[in-house]
Amino acid sequence: MPFPLRTLEPLKLCRLEEAGGDGAERGGPAPGDHTGSAEGGGGRRRGAVPLFGALEQVSSYALVSLLMQLSDLSRCAGDIFGGILSEADSLCHRNARLQRRLGALETLLARLDHRKVKIQLTPSLCLQLHTERKQQDPDLALDS
Repeated sequence: MPFPLRTLEPLKLCRLEEAGGDGAERGGPAPGDHTGSAEGGGGRRRGAVPLFGALEQVSSYALVSLLMQLSDLSRCAGDIFGGILSEADSLCHRNARLQRRLGALETLLARLDHRKVKIQLTPSLCLQLHTERKQQDPDLALDS
């Protein structure tokens, strides 16, 4: 079973999420949160859900969130296609190397002549041939 390399999950487009009470999760203050000051004495209560001030803020926030999701999806797709390209390139190089090796083997086999090559009989080769014949015909007796 393959392990997932990337998991993509859709985000909620029009919901503001607090990140420790510091505003929206994507950094910066939440839309409509103009009460915070540089000293950290913001007027918003901890645990209060930030709300949008107008419908334009909702639509622009949804559009920005959608564009960010599409950007992340496009980046992940680029990474996936880059991985596929590198795997295909590696496969092409291995295939070319294998074709070169097969070509060299083919030329070597074309130069060989079975009538000119003499096989020297060694005792181990004779014993191996004899055991093969004995397995084929069990009534064969040892001549030596």
